[in-house]
Amino acid sequence: MKDEKIDSFYLRSLVIILATTILTLIGLHSLQAILILFPVLFIVNIIQDGLVEGLTNMLMTLIIISLVESIPVGLFFAISFVPFTIVISILIKKRKGNINILGYSSIMFFASILIMLVIVKLAGVDIVKSIEESSREILDMQLDAFKNLGLGNYELFIRTEMLEDTYKYLLLIIPAALLILSSIASYINYILSGIILERLGIKIVNIPRFSKLKLPNNIMLGIILMFAVTFIAGQLGFPYYETVIINIGVLLMMGFFIQGLSVADFFLNRVKIIPIFKIIFYILFLLNPSMIPIITMIGFIDTLFDIRKIRKPRSI
Repeated sequence: MKDEKIDSFYLRSLVIILATTILTLIGLHSLQAILILFPVLFIVNIIQDGLVEGLTNMLMTLIIISLVESIPVGLFFAISFVPFTIVISILIKKRKGNINILGYSSIMFFASILIMLVIVKLAGVDIVKSIEESSREILDMQLDAFKNLGLGNYELFIRTEMLEDTYKYLLLIIPAALLILSSIASYINYILSGIILERLGIKIVNIPRFSKLKLPNNIMLGIILMFAVTFIAGQLGFPYYETVIINIGVLLMMGFFIQGLSVADFFLNRVKIIPIFKIIFYILFLLNPSMIPIITMIGFIDTLFDIRKIRKPRSI
């Protein structure tokens, strides 16, 4: 019986290593978006077999990727995903709440990205500067296109101003965009690992229903504190306080927007709408950007008044 368990462990490890390696190679050469799925099987592996066993398989995979691709690529995956995988796996094993798991793992992934950016810059490559240069080239191409349309000087001036303001704004919110990306990666890995574990008979993950998703109950107090601290820092001479405020604002709007979608999903479920019609609803919504402020406002209102009545009452 013991030999069967050992054989099962080695077979499982082989499958995990091969599957993740193939997935990574496909992502590197064609479908880059699937690279965020790199930790999924290792999260399952750590929860099923233990931290040492899971990390050993992860290390073997990284070595294979380094040999097939290059050492920098292997280091990139190691720095980006190993700390994240450890944190999210430990939090899941300790049965922490969904908000804690997603929050801490998102912050860890975000920190790993920042560390990677610093290392790459020390190596002589400034990714942020490369993004700025690429964005500038796109801006110049759009301006040339406007000139070729034969627009008048005033209209050309207005469109140029709008494009440049958009360009500057997008550069300012790079930190917020990275944190949002980290949150998406954390959510996807959490959900998929939970589904796989449940299929394996390990019901350790409480997979959150989207219709019940909500921001933390003390989010409003946190918002006030964040803006207050940032404002005070600005008054004391902190040079980037306006950029910090803009990024906080973007993150908050994204949070309220997602909660607004959750509210919409909640009421669509309540009226028992047919799934195909729900899909059509979301497609029409995505094709109508003017709905974004409305959904964001719904999320904000739900944060204040709990219109779904899903918060647990406070004990006295």
